[in-house]
Amino acid sequence: MNKYIFKNVKYIRNFLIVLGILSVIATITGIIIPYFNGVFVDVLIYTQDFNSIIKLTMLIITIGVVDVVFNYIYNLTYIKVLNKVVYRTKMQLIEHLRRVSYLRLSKLNPVYLNQRINIDVIAVFQFFIENYITCFMMVIVIILEGYMVFRVNVLIGGLVVLFVPVYVVIYLYLKRPLYEKNIYYKEEQNIFFHKINDQFALLKSIKINADFAKNNEAMDNSFRVFLKKTIDFNKVSFLFSSCDSVVSLLFRSIMYIIAGCEIIKKNLTVGEFTMINAYFSLLLTQIRYFFNLGKKYQDAKSSYDRIEELLHIPKESNGNQVVDQINEITLDDISFRYDLNSTMLLEKVSYKFEKGKIYGISGVNGVGKSTLINILIGIINEDVSGEVKYGSNKLQDMDMYEVRREHIAVMSQEFESGFDVTVSDLLCANYPGFGQDGIDKSLKQIGDLNLLFDNEMSLADLWRKRIKDLSGGEKQKVSLVWCFLKDADVLILDEPTANMDRKSIEVVKRILKDMVKEKIIIVVSHDKSLFEVCDKQIDLSSN
Repeated sequence: MNKYIFKNVKYIRNFLIVLGILSVIATITGIIIPYFNGVFVDVLIYTQDFNSIIKLTMLIITIGVVDVVFNYIYNLTYIKVLNKVVYRTKMQLIEHLRRVSYLRLSKLNPVYLNQRINIDVIAVFQFFIENYITCFMMVIVIILEGYMVFRVNVLIGGLVVLFVPVYVVIYLYLKRPLYEKNIYYKEEQNIFFHKINDQFALLKSIKINADFAKNNEAMDNSFRVFLKKTIDFNKVSFLFSSCDSVVSLLFRSIMYIIAGCEIIKKNLTVGEFTMINAYFSLLLTQIRYFFNLGKKYQDAKSSYDRIEELLHIPKESNGNQVVDQINEITLDDISFRYDLNSTMLLEKVSYKFEKGKIYGISGVNGVGKSTLINILIGIINEDVSGEVKYGSNKLQDMDMYEVRREHIAVMSQEFESGFDVTVSDLLCANYPGFGQDGIDKSLKQIGDLNLLFDNEMSLADLWRKRIKDLSGGEKQKVSLVWCFLKDADVLILDEPTANMDRKSIEVVKRILKDMVKEKIIIVVSHDKSLFEVCDKQIDLSSN
């Protein structure tokens, strides 16, 4: 994890320098203003010189304006830096998780994972950026302000020194409970919001089965657990804050008594009291800063540990061999089950897929059709016994990221497309720089592909539509077009005609026959008519 922190800190180092300079300027103005406020009060009471009053007023206004301007610049810079480094770190985490085994990753709920990463990355870098300079500056400021208070009145200066250890003792006593309750609270918060998201994701199913009471009960149970963790965490948090408030109140009360006695004895002027009171308030704020820094540190540490936990999930193995083309794929004695307690899904399965042939895979739902495809293309690559070969190369020795990117096109049942993309964005991804005319020319080379689209639903009509707005049939056809345009060596079609009419199915069959010469084509389907064009049918139900 340290390399991620330091790497990203290095990335924003110039911004951090700017923030440091702005912080120093803001701190200096914060120290100067109380001093001149005290001088101003003494001028009003003792000298009553109008010119001095005007000069001091202008000086205080100038310092105040400088303080406002630099704080404004600081806050804008801070927001920019925080968002840049948070985004960069999130992408590094996403990039890591993309290379984690599919089976491991599928056990993590995406909503839970997204919220967890978002909360934890912000917490870590917010803590670092806010405190990397402030922490050192506060030490210097406390020393300077303490010196100013001692310089004016030794008794009140001694009071400041006396109360600092009280804060330290309270923090040391509460730091462990703060950390533990905080991490439990964050974890339960992520789980609870995942449950809420499920209510929306499963809305159709809940309505169909009218399971309102059952789902309400499940949400109530989840909320009770979440509420308990929330209260447990806030009990410790409020105890921490309450101790701070009590110590602060006691601290200030004693200071007022001492200051009042000193003014009566003529050892302290009203202006000096105003100055000390301001510095005393600042000192309390700064001591409280360190008091709360411990609390914030435990919060950031719990987030840091949760990020580290994700980064410790090992990446899947991926070889380094690449190929110019794929002519043959062999499965030899493949056996697989998802966990030790489940039955064997695939057992001693052996097949050979050759270029120039179409293979049809059939079988009842749950028999392992999708699992077989995932093993064949290396998506599932753990706990698989047997061997997968691409030509003479073992799958585990090959760079399967490169192979899938350059040589394999997969049309899945759930046509997925990230972001809010249009049909044109999706299709042009295979041909950067191509417009609609270029895509149309490529489609004509594929033969009957344009026949999938009729006058009522031409590809041109869909060109500017967003993928998420397409009907099931439209998505199916656009997905097919995308696969065909990729011009891959291996074409895998999972239920390619599920939402199509008979006419479109016949078009797909003709296209497959025209394309097969230069490809390995694997069709997974319940549509028996598709197997008419297959050179070999594999029925997994019979294995």
